[in-house]
Amino acid sequence: MRKYVNNKVNINRFADSVRRSLAMVNGESYETLEGKGSKIGIIELYHANFDHNYVTFFEKGINLQESESREKREGPEHHSTTVSLIVGSKHGVDKTSNVYLSTVSTDGEWNKYLEKMVKEDEVKIINHSYTFGQIKYTEQAYFLDFLARKYGVIHVIAAGNESKKPGKHNHIGDIQLSLNSVVVAASSEDATKENIRSSGVASYSNYKLLNEYKDFAKPLVTAPSTFYEIAYNKNEIGTGTSYAAPFVAGIISNLLKIKPTIANSEHRVPIIKSVLSASAIRPKVRNTYYKNSGYERKFGAGTVDFEGMKQAANNYKIVSVSPSSQRDFVLSSDSITLEAGQEIQFAASWMFNAGLLKTKESRPKYTPKNNWWNSFLNFFSWSRKQAEHEAELARVEREGKIWDATHNNEWQLNQQTAKELQYNRWFSHYNLRLERLNDYGRWELVVNLRVQNSNDKLFSYKTANRGIYRYRVYKNSVDKSTNSVNDLIAATHVVRDENN
Repeated sequence: MRKYVNNKVNINRFADSVRRSLAMVNGESYETLEGKGSKIGIIELYHANFDHNYVTFFEKGINLQESESREKREGPEHHSTTVSLIVGSKHGVDKTSNVYLSTVSTDGEWNKYLEKMVKEDEVKIINHSYTFGQIKYTEQAYFLDFLARKYGVIHVIAAGNESKKPGKHNHIGDIQLSLNSVVVAASSEDATKENIRSSGVASYSNYKLLNEYKDFAKPLVTAPSTFYEIAYNKNEIGTGTSYAAPFVAGIISNLLKIKPTIANSEHRVPIIKSVLSASAIRPKVRNTYYKNSGYERKFGAGTVDFEGMKQAANNYKIVSVSPSSQRDFVLSSDSITLEAGQEIQFAASWMFNAGLLKTKESRPKYTPKNNWWNSFLNFFSWSRKQAEHEAELARVEREGKIWDATHNNEWQLNQQTAKELQYNRWFSHYNLRLERLNDYGRWELVVNLRVQNSNDKLFSYKTANRGIYRYRVYKNSVDKSTNSVNDLIAATHVVRDENN
């Protein structure tokens, strides 16, 4: 073992940087929770092998799958080790989960290792602190959305560090645009527990979006991003969204240990997204710009807050709705009594179904009828059967070409077809309303959040007088598909006093 691993001063510096960050988000009392079979996955581009001197730092073990091709991508050699240490080591955010790390060099490895992590290892939280550099929604993003919808995988993705650089890479794009993921921005380096509302977002943290994605909740939240780097004898302060993302992945894992009902829910992805949104600490800085979906363009919902997450995790409501359903009202909160000056922050999220089918649609194939050879003995019957046979072959070939042009596999439509069945939208549309019980015992509308181009919606409302409120979710679109899986929807809220 190298001497630097035994350098307690540097190890303590790393541990202290994690503790400070946890204190900033009120999460320092929960990182040692035990969770039965809890796992966190990490996918990394291959820069160098994991620093094996730190294997012993993972008390529940670290499962390593290094790139087979070993084609190095540009980036620091300590990256995969540092990300792993932050998310799940004995000095990290989640100290008691099994960690699965896979490094990839090629598209083939990326697909292969992801599928293994999800299907064989049954990992439900996966951190992605990288991008492939595109600025549009890609097939890789579609694949992540499919895994999220089919298997309930919570993808946590770094927003990127190129905001101040010119060119295309300063945009949120590529896998970061996956609609079922949690994209994390970086808090500024001077952020503390005391100034968390006013410290701002790191200047390098990506937030720009192409116009067609402008209302997407990208980023969804902001998190601490400054940690002491010890892998590969680095021994210096490092910062970046690559570190903010695993911090949030660890926070989510800790919450799922407290709330196993969420961990075991088919709705866990929209629950977690709505919990993060409703509980986040909203910024108090100048020059904020809020999207139609309710998210600030740089901060998202705001800075993660574990105490708020626990409250939101007690308040969530879920529903499953057929995309072809024409019903209007789909979900309601309980009645909520708010005192004068209190603020309610409520959020709803639902899943992009990513072409996932309710029942499989196999590629058409020709199957000869059982009496074919009996009929073959008779010339006239054979002539008739031959014509039928050729017509059937032509039909199967024609339908097979249509299937090839519309399907990725038996259980998934391709991206273009999935959007066409949604009238060229990404997903079903839902409205989020806040209502107040008036003096006549009737519910009256306070806020109606109607946004079509987002599957995450967020609103904050401060009361002037004491009253009884509720929020409701309404459906206002219909899908043309009769074989699409249901929309999974979650909504929740957090109530804070005036000065909190």
